[in-house]
Amino acid sequence: MRSIVIVVSVLALAAGCASNSAPAAKRHTKPEENAMLNSDDALSSEAYAAKVAEAGGRVDSTDYGKTWGEVYRTALPNNNSGLDVLMLDDGRLLLVFNPVPMNWGPRTPLDLAVSTDNGHTWRVIAHLEDDPDKDSEYSYPAIVETDGGVAVTYTWQRQRVRCWQIPLDALE
Repeated sequence: MRSIVIVVSVLALAAGCASNSAPAAKRHTKPEENAMLNSDDALSSEAYAAKVAEAGGRVDSTDYGKTWGEVYRTALPNNNSGLDVLMLDDGRLLLVFNPVPMNWGPRTPLDLAVSTDNGHTWRVIAHLEDDPDKDSEYSYPAIVETDGGVAVTYTWQRQRVRCWQIPLDALE
């Protein structure tokens, strides 16, 4: 049986969407949430939010989302920006995010990372944008699976949308 991993941002956490007190119907109402199938037999939720000391936080459920544990800190840096996660058929998770360990810090660089252990650890595999100008902004990423790879989109300098087509064999 496959279960669901839900990734939520700090906005969803602030609204109580990933807590024991949140009704199940409210857990999937925020646009900041991303759901994917997980190869584990337990529902887990990962909340990457800068509110946990400029790093990502994670909250898990072992009963398919009926109740949730406490948010705990991870080693994943986050600047309170949006992110997106995709699970590939082979079980790897891909994460697009700004790895900036500063609350409301710059939205550069924008990286693509991979996890082979259900999001417990991440390894950056590509710098999609890495502008030394800290006023540059690469934000609101999205990642989807395509035939033979993935597509990543994000806002570029709040002027246009950029899209990368990345073949699966480049995601090693």
